[in-house]
Amino acid sequence: MHARQAAAGDERSIAWIVDRFSPLLLAQARYRLGPAARQQVPAEDLVHETWAVALPRLGTLEPREGRLAPVLMKYLSNILLNRVNQAIRGLIRDRQREPNATLDDLAERRERGVITNAMRREIRETIHDELLRLSEREREILVLRLLEQRTGTEVADALGISRENVYTRYHRALQVLRSRLPDSWLDELDPDPDDPPDER
Repeated sequence: MHARQAAAGDERSIAWIVDRFSPLLLAQARYRLGPAARQQVPAEDLVHETWAVALPRLGTLEPREGRLAPVLMKYLSNILLNRVNQAIRGLIRDRQREPNATLDDLAERRERGVITNAMRREIRETIHDELLRLSEREREILVLRLLEQRTGTEVADALGISRENVYTRYHRALQVLRSRLPDSWLDELDPDPDDPPDER
């Protein structure tokens, strides 16, 4: 519901999705940057830039099989991946870059309004804290399966574990988050909620 209303321009729903999706995007940014690049590219800046690109275009998204939330998550994930790749290419080109510099002068984009306000809300901190309580492997699987919507087979190949292990860890992590977070919005993001252990 909130994804649809946000796509229609409802500010409260936009704030709702920014609150909840931002910690997931932050986890993805940190995972994709890796330890070395994280020292020079603030992951938070990539999340801010992702929203700056995505929010004006929410109305162009089309539901898939009647569901808009997974489409939105995949869209955000793709934008963030592009920003990560740009940042890494920039680091390679310019070894003398200042350690704490932001991308494309992002400070100017952090203006008043829904992004800045929503990012400061308590729910963002709650979700972020709960993600940190998961194991590193569980966070990796959530990034690849939930955010980037890769298949269980693709995740297994990327991490060098079995599909069954991916399935078990993924659903265990989702179950833990559902039990600790205030509402069931994660259910809407799951790209294939009924996948069996040996899917695809």
